[in-house]
Amino acid sequence: MFKLRSVILTSFILAIFCFPVLQKNSTAQTDIQKEKISRYYNHANTYYWYGRERSNNLHEFLQSKRYLDSVSILLENMEPQNPQDKTFKDSLSQDLQDFYQTIDAMEEICIENANGRIPMYHGFTDDNKDYEVIDDVGETGIELVLERLLAKPFPFKHVGDQVYYSIIQITPYDRVHEEVIHQYVSSHSNHYVVSRHEMNKILPDSLFDAFSQGILNNDMLNRIAKHYNTDKLGLVKVRLNDVVDG
Repeated sequence: MFKLRSVILTSFILAIFCFPVLQKNSTAQTDIQKEKISRYYNHANTYYWYGRERSNNLHEFLQSKRYLDSVSILLENMEPQNPQDKTFKDSLSQDLQDFYQTIDAMEEICIENANGRIPMYHGFTDDNKDYEVIDDVGETGIELVLERLLAKPFPFKHVGDQVYYSIIQITPYDRVHEEVIHQYVSSHSNHYVVSRHEMNKILPDSLFDAFSQGILNNDMLNRIAKHYNTDKLGLVKVRLNDVVDG
């Protein structure tokens, strides 16, 4: 009798200790699902706006819809572990339905357009500026953004026509993309782009380390302005929003 009670007690203790581990694993799994859902939803949004940019091109909207389908499946299989998870699922489920309705309406219209019926329409008409024979897609995107930025009036002259000592900030940091920005701004504007090794000389080690982590505060700006004896600085900030199917 004593041995039986001992076995029961041991099993009960094991059950108590195992439960939190299982719950923790479930929470971690849900967090992974949420991250994947958010990433796919962002991809769908990227394709949507890319389609808008390319004269409401049907192909991009269909790609957007495929990612929405993936989001829908993942949401259906997601089991909320807490109130925050439930709010996430309910809110995104509603957004998903609205997004589907928008894409469905656009698909019905765009399928009648030439760029909806002919897959290579933009190639035949030579108006597809997003494709290059040999180049990095990130570099191409950065150059297109900088071209538009430098052409903006601020306030009366174009940004690129004004004389600035300019600082580059890119998130997440990429040395190659930083060099692309440096070369493009230097070649297509009157700006003097402050290089990273110059920043290292201007700022003390602690501030340079902070700058390398994407921090730029008034103390840093004042030191840079004082170094170049100027009362104005340019700041070129580039942030990577999404990378999809690349």
